[in-house]
This record gives sequence, C-alpha cells and structure tokens, in this order.
Amino acid sequence: NEKRSLNVAGTGFDVDILLLESKLRKFLSGSFCYYTALIITLFTLQFRNFTIKIDDKTEISEDCLIMSLANGKYFGGGMPISLDSRLDDGVMDLILITKLPFYHIPRVLIKFMKGRLQEETRFVKTYRCKKVECSVKPEVQMQTDGEIHFMPSFKAELIENGLTVFY
Repeated sequence: NEKRSLNVAGTGFDVDILLLESKLRKFLSGSFCYYTALIITLFTLQFRNFTIKIDDKTEISEDCLIMSLANGKYFGGGMPISLDSRLDDGVMDLILITKLPFYHIPRVLIKFMKGRLQEETRFVKTYRCKKVECSVKPEVQMQTDGEIHFMPSFKAELIENGLTVFY
C-alpha cells in the first residue's frame, strides 16, 4: 500500500501492545510502561481473522494473534520473529501465530522471546513468499518497521534489489 518496509511489517498482538503503550506513556515510562501494556493486552486479548492470498495461489483464512511479514530476523527492539529470514534471499517469510487457548500463550510468548517460536508447530505457521494480499477483521492498525498505519487490507510485494547500499 505504498509504504515501504525493509525489515518486518505486520499486525496483531504486537501492535495492540504498541498502541496501548503510547497511551500509557502519559503516566508511565521506560520498560515498566511496555510490560504494563503487555500484561493489560494479555488480559484484553483479541484474535483477528486474516484472509490471506500468498503469491496469487494459496488462500488462507485464519484467526490469529500475530501476522508478520519478515525480511529481517528481528522486530520490536530485538524480538526474534523469524530467525530464518535474510534480507538478501529474494523471499519474505509470512509468520502467523494462530488462535490458541489462553493457557498456551505464556509458553508461546516465552519461546518467542527466546527465538524458538518455530518450535510451536501447532500454533505457528510460516510461509516463504514474494507477494501477499491480506484483509483483517476487525479492522486494525499495522506496523511497518515500527511505524503505525491504519490498513484494514494491504498488498505487499518483495522488490528484489530495491535498495542500493553504498559503503
């Protein structure tokens, strides 16, 4: 949708935390603010329905906690979302953390923070792709490399060699 992202774009639980954290910044500061937002978001958890088309072929409709398109390995200040991703491999990794029972969430989040998210094969799905079309219900904000945008639906496409780096 005319927004560029080098590293990770996505939505869901992670964006819900960021939005709440920005409101709490009026009253709290530092990591205490982030962890307060995390705990509140855990107890007001909302799964969203994602309708996704991958590379003009595969179609998915899934209730998810998080949807991320990763070209890089980390987001959110160093959280490992996709350790298999590489900036120069010509594909993006679509990571879905699907709807899961509440009592599984702490274990999945701990594995997520330790970089072992892909071990959770019951609740984590990964697809390698070049193009994704997605709509989300209920409508939601998205982040592209940490910047928040309102995009209830979007199209994302990998642009190979789309960035020239001088060194």
